[in-house]
Amino acid sequence: MRARHVAAVIIGLECFANVGFAADSTITYRQALNRAAHVSPDLVIARTRESVARAEIGIAGTLPNPSISVGTSSQTARLSGGVTVPLLILGQRGAAIDASTADFTTTRVETEVTAVDVRASVAHAYVALWRAQGIVIEEERSAAIAQHLETDVQGRVDLGAAANVDGLRAHAERLRADAQAQQSSLQVSAAASDLGAWFGIPDAATLRAQDPPEIPAQPPALADLQNSIGDNPAVRRERADTAAAEARVTRERALVRPILIVDLGFDAYDDTLCPGVPCSNPPVNYRGALGVEVPFLSQRGGYIEREQANAASGRARESAQRLRLAAALASSYRTFDAWRTSTRALADGVVPAADAAAAAAEESYTLGRAPLVAVLDAEKARVEANLSLLEARSQTADAWIDVEHAIGTR
Repeated sequence: MRARHVAAVIIGLECFANVGFAADSTITYRQALNRAAHVSPDLVIARTRESVARAEIGIAGTLPNPSISVGTSSQTARLSGGVTVPLLILGQRGAAIDASTADFTTTRVETEVTAVDVRASVAHAYVALWRAQGIVIEEERSAAIAQHLETDVQGRVDLGAAANVDGLRAHAERLRADAQAQQSSLQVSAAASDLGAWFGIPDAATLRAQDPPEIPAQPPALADLQNSIGDNPAVRRERADTAAAEARVTRERALVRPILIVDLGFDAYDDTLCPGVPCSNPPVNYRGALGVEVPFLSQRGGYIEREQANAASGRARESAQRLRLAAALASSYRTFDAWRTSTRALADGVVPAADAAAAAAEESYTLGRAPLVAVLDAEKARVEANLSLLEARSQTADAWIDVEHAIGTR
């Protein structure tokens, strides 16, 4: 029943993943994150592991079966019966359940770790798609300007106001711009397919990013973010793993305790119970015994030492994970700050100046005051400035995604 339930959930998630992706469909940054949180194949797998770990709790609480015996004898009782019941009343069952519960807690935190990783990967994939779309827009704009410039230059060549070589140069530049725009367009489909894979879609080539990735206007201070590293699921996973190892130590120690065994039986139709006196219905003899299974030969010392070593390893991993995340957070935060500064400089100064220079160079060429090469150089500088701004915005978004990953945003 549980397996059928899990299979139904997976099928339902797959159906949901493929809903709403018609031709030329768009998705926002927030929608991409939310969709991946529900239907990402990695998270579906992680949640099924939780089901396995949850079932282990029930297995740990399973009681041993009683033993029932029936026999006969040629000299005494013609019918004998008995039942032997092991009693786990010295904490063995509770310790086993506690250990499995601790393992289940670790598995649940592992799912949170997967959610953090999936969110960061989806966010990076969305930024890549958004960047690719921006490059296409800029390349298509450059191709349109190259087409306009070729028409203008050819008109001047036809009037004898420009050399034929200018017409050839403008034509070559237009072909290059068209080829570059076509290549960039194909890269958009590749980026869309990469993003769609996180939604469980085999090919999402028509998927498009609707808005830019979210970046805080006023990010929190680095010191405030560092204080939240302890809540990162990657750190809590190591902490939970340590607690699980300690719970297994308790379980192994409980298994060393004796197991009580209750043995109940009866003997019927035993003529020896009425010696010297013939009787047709001898009394029934009832038996009872209390035994103890002494664990002389099943000492758990090696198992206890192993789990104690696992607990020590978990504490060491937690400390190392904190250090790694703190370093990653500091690096990502400062990278974010650097790219944000670069974005402002490009947006406020470089790009407007490049646009103005390109417009002035084209006007000067039209008036015969500048050579064609000056126009082409100015246009290339404008394109490079706009692409640099797009790259800076993308890098800023990627750096902030790394910051969120370091603090465990999911």
